[in-house]
Amino acid sequence: RLDGRAGARHTLSATFGVFPSDMDQADLNTFIPPDATVHQRQQAVTVALTDSFQVRPATTLESTIAATHFSSRSNGQGAATMIVTPDEVLGNFYNDQDRRATTLQLREVFSTVHTGMLGQHFFKAGVDALYTGYAETSTSRPIEVRRADASLAETLTFDATSRRQSRTNDAAVFVQDWWQLHSRLLFEAGARVEYSGAFDAMTLAPRVAATYAVRPDGSAALRAGIGIF
Repeated sequence: RLDGRAGARHTLSATFGVFPSDMDQADLNTFIPPDATVHQRQQAVTVALTDSFQVRPATTLESTIAATHFSSRSNGQGAATMIVTPDEVLGNFYNDQDRRATTLQLREVFSTVHTGMLGQHFFKAGVDALYTGYAETSTSRPIEVRRADASLAETLTFDATSRRQSRTNDAAVFVQDWWQLHSRLLFEAGARVEYSGAFDAMTLAPRVAATYAVRPDGSAALRAGIGIF
């Protein structure tokens, strides 16, 4: 993570992460010898950049762009036919898979604090957009099922290489207000509207809540709320 300033009112934050994983002979056990095991390789890469702009002393505009890429590949130790017997598994694992997923998120959040005769308001509003892409390739080779005397009982065959791909776009808009009417009384109200590209549907999630501090130090409080989550 790297933090810095760009001028008197801009605060920048950048994060970057790489998470690789490589597991050879991932499913090795008593009945699956090394040649019949799966080799699994995975990697996740994340990067995010946030700019916090101070519009005025109690007002902030925060902009974020974030991306994630995940890849996963699993395959056998070779291309030999997989043979299943009552006692053991021979040959090489029958399936190769390659999966990749990518997300790109854009978020803009406005927040401000206002103090007046009727207490203090902490208001927040924002928009959020998310793109998700997924692609998968799977190739399977025949499997021979043999009896204890090594004679062929069945051959399992599969379709040719299969490919799946999907892309979705999601979006959301939200507003939230925390109203501190009294040092012991807090009201909260907000709403979120979301669009799901996968289901082509719009949802509305309003909510309201209140908190009353029975004791001045806040060690005991009454809370109530209602909403759609």
